Amino acid sequence: MVDHLHMLRFNFIHFRLTDDQTFNILLESHPELAAPAPPIRGEDSQRENPVWSKEELRELVEYAKNRDIQIMPEINVPGHTGSWSGIPGLVIPCPEFSCVKGYGIPLNISNPKLISVIEDVIREVREIFYTSPYMHLGGDEVWMSKPCFDELGVGVF
Repeated sequence: MVDHLHMLRFNFIHFRLTDDQTFNILLESHPELAAPAPPIRGEDSQRENPVWSKEELRELVEYAKNRDIQIMPEINVPGHTGSWSGIPGLVIPCPEFSCVKGYGIPLNISNPKLISVIEDVIREVREIFYTSPYMHLGGDEVWMSKPCFDELGVGVF
């Protein structure tokens, strides 16, 4: 893909690394976030959600850099974080919301571990994607998760 984008004179790639279903990067600080993900459903049901090592991503960043392309990583927070449940208590357990909506599970902002985990994740991702002056952190799903907090009787909105 990088070669094709280079031929078309693109110079920037937005690379989404996390979502509700999968945390696609194996970090040294929190390897439990990259638990094996379920297979992707659809036309290519044999393919599994990949989990990349830091070294694989560094190689990709260097490959793209040599073609004058920057890769901006996206770590989706504070919603779409079901995959962060590898760390107990880090996501809000709201089964009714999860069953009805199916995605958008928010981080538990009352967990005292949350800030340090986010700092660790951002630090490691920035080290890998050093060529990009930007990192996308999502943020668009804050209001979408209101029913989850309502289900738990937590008045954050």
